[in-house]
Amino acid sequence: MSLQRVSQLILFHIYFFFALGLTAQSTSIADVNVQDVVDLTQILGLLPTESYELLGAPQEVLASRLNNDVVQLVHYYDDHIYLFWFQNRIWQLRLDQRFKGTFMGLKMGMLREQVENLIGQPRFKDEDWYTYELPVLGFPRRLRLKFNNNRLSDLYYFRSDL
Repeated sequence: MSLQRVSQLILFHIYFFFALGLTAQSTSIADVNVQDVVDLTQILGLLPTESYELLGAPQEVLASRLNNDVVQLVHYYDDHIYLFWFQNRIWQLRLDQRFKGTFMGLKMGMLREQVENLIGQPRFKDEDWYTYELPVLGFPRRLRLKFNNNRLSDLYYFRSDL
C-alpha cells in the first residue's frame, strides 16, 4: 500500500472518530464534509474496499444505463458525490450543483470567467460544457464542467482512457 493511501486511511479514521464524537449540538455525521478529509482528485482507480475505507458506504446504489446493453453501477453519497464504477474500479466522479465543497479550487455556482481565471482555457469548449485535459497520473484524466446560465452546475472528473 502506498504512503499516499496510508495517509488517506489515517485521515479517514480521524474523520470517522471525529464524527463519532459529535456533540448533541451537531447530531449528524453529514455535518463533517468528506471532501475536507479526502482528496477527491486521488479517488480514480480505487477498488471498492479502498473506497469504503475512505468514504464509508454510499447513501444509495444506482444503475445508470449507458446504452441498451450496458448498465453502469453508481454510488451516491449525501455530500452530492457520485462514483461511477468500471471493472471494479472507480473511473468517474461527479459532483452536482448541490455540492458545497471545492474541487481543484472550483465551487459550484462559479462564473465561467472565474473558472477560466482559476484553471485556464479549456481544451474543448461549447455553449454549455468545458473540457480540460489534465496531467497523467498513471492514466489520462479529464475534467468536464457543465454551465447553466453561465455558472458552474456540474463537474465530471474521469479517466479518459476508458
